[in-house]
Amino acid sequence: MISIRSNVAIHCADVVLKATAVVALCCATATGFAQTVVATIPVGSLPGAIAVNPSTNKIYVADTNAPTVTVIDGATFATTTIAAPSPYAIAVNATTNMIYVANQQASTVTVINGANNSTVSVPTGAQPGAIAVNPVTDYIYVANGNGNSVTVIDGANNSTVTVPTGGDPDAIAINTVTNKIYVANEDGTVTVINGANNTTTSVKAGSGPTAIALNSVTDKIYVANANSNNVTVIDGATNSTTTVAAGQQPNDVAVDSVTNKIYVANLGMYGQATAPVTIIDGATNKTTTVNVDLAPEHVAINAGTDHIFFTIADDFEIEMINGPNNATSVAPAGVTPMAIAINPVTNMVFVSNFFGNTVSVYSDAPQTGPVGQSITFNSIPAQTEGTSLTLSATASSGLPVSFSSSTPKVCTVSGTTASLSAVGTCTITASQPGNSSYLAAPSISQSFQVNAPIKPPTVVSVSPNSGSGKSQVFTALYSDPNGAGELQSVYLMFNISVNASHACLVKYLPSSNLLMLANDAGTGFLTGIKPGSSASVSNSQCTLLGSGSSWSTSGQKATLKVSLTTQASGSSTNIYMYADDDNGTNSGWVKVGSWKP
Repeated sequence: MISIRSNVAIHCADVVLKATAVVALCCATATGFAQTVVATIPVGSLPGAIAVNPSTNKIYVADTNAPTVTVIDGATFATTTIAAPSPYAIAVNATTNMIYVANQQASTVTVINGANNSTVSVPTGAQPGAIAVNPVTDYIYVANGNGNSVTVIDGANNSTVTVPTGGDPDAIAINTVTNKIYVANEDGTVTVINGANNTTTSVKAGSGPTAIALNSVTDKIYVANANSNNVTVIDGATNSTTTVAAGQQPNDVAVDSVTNKIYVANLGMYGQATAPVTIIDGATNKTTTVNVDLAPEHVAINAGTDHIFFTIADDFEIEMINGPNNATSVAPAGVTPMAIAINPVTNMVFVSNFFGNTVSVYSDAPQTGPVGQSITFNSIPAQTEGTSLTLSATASSGLPVSFSSSTPKVCTVSGTTASLSAVGTCTITASQPGNSSYLAAPSISQSFQVNAPIKPPTVVSVSPNSGSGKSQVFTALYSDPNGAGELQSVYLMFNISVNASHACLVKYLPSSNLLMLANDAGTGFLTGIKPGSSASVSNSQCTLLGSGSSWSTSGQKATLKVSLTTQASGSSTNIYMYADDDNGTNSGWVKVGSWKP
């Protein structure tokens, strides 16, 4: 029995696959799940569908935005890429070692020879979105989502036949025992194709079928109806139907033919913390509900371990239900986990992370010794020479992480502190050696730039810096080691203290070439004037004149001439200067002289 829908991958005869999930039904029993990422493998852009060939231990990933198929060696995790114009769904024939990639936008299937990665292109109907293989007959069935048909490919010679279906076919399941193909159509029907002669029968389903799976042992077919919140159960012998209630928005369905249980992933209601998984007893159609994190999108079953896996895209995790007792456990994944494929021979679980452009690998094998672990060590932004940095990384095991530097001339590490002693590239490596329960984690390195410190602007002097008089042109000199062009604003203030209230406070903005005078309250600035203009602006303390005022720069130096007429007060005031620049640094207020109006 084989089942698959858009973004689906399949392998071997008794395998359930659907949407972006692969379900394997073979191998010995197992009891443990290593809830750690054994490996994170970079793949192409926006990986979706994923499929496993258990005979060759090769994993095939549809890079939907590349456009390529990434091939992962399951033993070494090494990768190669194969061109495909718009990969969307994948199916594997483990018997012939041929891989079939439905290219949705190109309306073709790329046929990959697993032995040498050579390819052949086969035309299909419009927008193929789901694909499945019957390894017994060596026929491949492609659901053409915008063509209301299925393209049947003869695996021996790649010749094709077109079979009409209901509207918008979206998912396919094959019973290899009866040689019947079941196509779920979005118009609320299931098209049943007789594989011997391609004749069809239409069976009514619920509203909005999104996924389909079957049990070849009991000859029952299960259709998840997203809009009517139920599952249509079809008797393969008679095409009669039964309706079983599910949760809100069932999005995926998988069958465990060993236990005769059917698992339905319901997206649930937005805003809730959890969503129900509906478990159907295939013998009685009675249901049990197990809550998992919200919005489980896709489901895959490892019948050998009786573990059921769900991708939780919003929480960047996968969740597992232990079949014998319905206990749940969670493992971290990459960004937006989507499809699941399981190799029943190695008990390795592969999850494509759509926006992470990676595949997360987990072990579902019995745990008789140390298990794998992984390290999370986030990237480090550029730092400044002469500073120190507190390092932080976590191991999935919870064991402490140690750090080392491979660039000691630029940075050194002591404990969790990195000292940045020179300009250059600093590379820090995070390690966890493991213990009796955990294997050593793959080391993670992060490299970042150490830059020279940004020196702030300075105030140099004002002239005259002492004296008295009602009218005066003051010449203020500023400097910025990064160049005078970096200066954002400069200030000249006359007051008994650093206080804008009731001060003669002048601000100059180089970017707009405006001189500004603070209001009496010191809460803002009056309308700006151009240096050298005939304009003027006044508050109760002074009048700022455009005539006689100017701004000039040379290298690191900047000169501001300010023409002021002050109100006679009979008491001395201090002269203060201040400058800030585009780097966010400033000189601070500096007293540079005194003046008596």
